[in-house]
Amino acid sequence: MQKKIFRSICYTVFASVLVFAIVAVSIVYNFYKTQAESQLRSVANVIIYNDLTVEEMVENLEKSLTYNVRITQTDFEGNVIFDSIKDASSLENHGERKEIKDALEYGIGSDTRDSKTTGSINYYYAVKDGESIYRFSRERSSFLSMFLGLVPVMLCVAGLVIAVATVVSMKLSENAIKPIQNIVANLDVLDTTQEFKPEYKELYPIVSAMKKMSQRLHKYINRLKEEKEKITLITDNMVEGMILLDEEGNILSVNKSAVETLNPSFEIEEETHILVLTRNAQLIEALESAEKNGSAMGSIPNRDKSLRFFINKASFRYGHGFIILLVDATEEIRAEEIRRDFSANVSHELKTPLTTIKGFGEMLENGIITNPDDIKKYGGTIFRESERLLSLINDIIRLSQIEEMSEEELASDVSLYKIALDVKDILKTKAEKQNVNVKITGKDFVISANPSYMSELLLNLTDNAIKYNNYGGDVLVKILKTDKNAVIIVKDTGIGISKSDQSRIFERFYRVDKSRSKQTGGTGLGLSIVKHIASYYKGNVEINSSEGKGTEIKVYIPLNNDLSL
Repeated sequence: MQKKIFRSICYTVFASVLVFAIVAVSIVYNFYKTQAESQLRSVANVIIYNDLTVEEMVENLEKSLTYNVRITQTDFEGNVIFDSIKDASSLENHGERKEIKDALEYGIGSDTRDSKTTGSINYYYAVKDGESIYRFSRERSSFLSMFLGLVPVMLCVAGLVIAVATVVSMKLSENAIKPIQNIVANLDVLDTTQEFKPEYKELYPIVSAMKKMSQRLHKYINRLKEEKEKITLITDNMVEGMILLDEEGNILSVNKSAVETLNPSFEIEEETHILVLTRNAQLIEALESAEKNGSAMGSIPNRDKSLRFFINKASFRYGHGFIILLVDATEEIRAEEIRRDFSANVSHELKTPLTTIKGFGEMLENGIITNPDDIKKYGGTIFRESERLLSLINDIIRLSQIEEMSEEELASDVSLYKIALDVKDILKTKAEKQNVNVKITGKDFVISANPSYMSELLLNLTDNAIKYNNYGGDVLVKILKTDKNAVIIVKDTGIGISKSDQSRIFERFYRVDKSRSKQTGGTGLGLSIVKHIASYYKGNVEINSSEGKGTEIKVYIPLNNDLSL
């Protein structure tokens, strides 16, 4: 603003000096012209009046005047008789010159024109005297030459005026800008209730308008900050990862979950590309697909997890971008795999006894088996396979109920010790048949649990300990209590489990000794049910076993609702 004021003043001063010079030169030039013509006429009239020869006229003029006057003598025909600066014979006829013609007709004549002889502006004054016409001429400066002669003076004056104007303009601009600077310095109080009065009344409307604008702006900024904080709070606390990209693939926003999932050491900077966060080929290809189709989805492995991603193309004010949502689908994908395996295993496990039952039933129906002993034998096989099939179906249903937590409302005070005694009675016949000694020890205390689940857990553990024991072996069931957990320990002296099998025994339908399981009617779901029940109560199962030396299984159930007797 100061520069603009300074330039404006300088331009004004320069224009003023120029106009003043032109006007002044015009006035001086007109005065000078009038004076020069008047002086020439006076001199000519005096010279003619004294009745001198032309040579005497020239001599007297040279002595008495400080400037040069040219004298030309012609006859009435315009022929040059004498000229004070040129050879008369070399000059052309002057009969057509205005001043000569006027002098011949009126006695005197005058004219102003460029002289072809001298090459300058001349004033001519002619007087008729006797048989001759005497023409007096005087050279004078042109307006342009006079103006150019004043240019140095004008520049000096203009420089002086500009110097003064610079000082004045700086002072004026400072005084003009100071109130505005004061307003700018107090912008932070314009949106408050504090009063601010400018130095000049003319600035009151500006201050009022700025105050209203500042208040609206601060309200808008505060609202944007609140919205941003809300969005940040939501995105940062999302379990799902969210990434916002521009059309070039640069990251505009990314939440904590996405960073922790894809690249925990990632730090976002200006125009950071998605490839800095992750180089997963499937995700990058899906982005290219979303560019063409508007959306894309898929699954990618990520360390020990499986992720599902959903990409949508989004339109922004300045273009378009992409929103990527990352969901931890590890459990879901694992559950899908388990369901597929479960379906395959169920089909296989159900098909085997049904095939046996169907085959022997068809043979009996067609009379192929007629011997009473064979009928009894194959009838027994059908019965055992039916029991095994029924047991398998019951275990599948029971496992589904546990997974769905469908019996949570039946939780009550449960004594694990008493349930262990009941299980011993249930399995008494099976133990006697195997000549296995079952012993129950430990403490009698109460926990809050589902009695059916606890009974199922102890029954499966004890049944397996009897089923996979050696003839004449022992089974020890201990019920203990620590500060945090109820502990169930079932130890046998059976065939044991190899290290390679121990990691898989809790899988559905997995059996260590398939031949013995088939003979004893095992379904391969017992330990899977035990694992699910323990997980249901946020507990865990430990196994310690060696081949040929027996197995010890420990189940820990947290005492969240301990009601000890």
